[in-house]
Amino acid sequence: LSTCIGSCAAVGCLRLARAGTVGNAWAVSCVLAWLQVFSASLALTASLCNTAWIEWTCEKLSTLQLLQTVISTTSGPKADVGICSCQDSKLDEYCWSEQLLYRTAAATCAVYVIFVFLALSGCALGAARHYSVGKFLAVVLLWTGSLLVPNGVFNAFGAAASLLSSLFGVVQCILVLD
Repeated sequence: LSTCIGSCAAVGCLRLARAGTVGNAWAVSCVLAWLQVFSASLALTASLCNTAWIEWTCEKLSTLQLLQTVISTTSGPKADVGICSCQDSKLDEYCWSEQLLYRTAAATCAVYVIFVFLALSGCALGAARHYSVGKFLAVVLLWTGSLLVPNGVFNAFGAAASLLSSLFGVVQCILVLD
């Protein structure tokens, strides 16, 4: 029964990801604007929400010894998989919040970078107008997958994003003032 349900769920998700086609440039702009609103809402919700669900998941990973990356501490075994390394942080709540925010921003940037590559390779029309729902699902999927990536990757992403956003602000001011 569970195999049947899993297969049906997979087919349903693929059908859902392929849904949505827009017809003109204004509609494409609206979809991309809503994608930004969705990503900002996901980042805000993830960073401000209670992190008990992540802590529970990390505890289960440590008891299952998933991925063989369990480290022993004085309080017992803890999983050191991706975001689970926040368990050892002194600023526990700040670490969870910061990492969830970075992971959401990185997932969103990855989706937009994929759009840029598709546009540069000549697939701009197809990338812009088709699979509207898939764009939103891609953000969620990349965000979920990023939970297994080490925190150092996203700390570097956060530092680079901060630097680039400050440079963008300076360039924007120069362009507006000229």
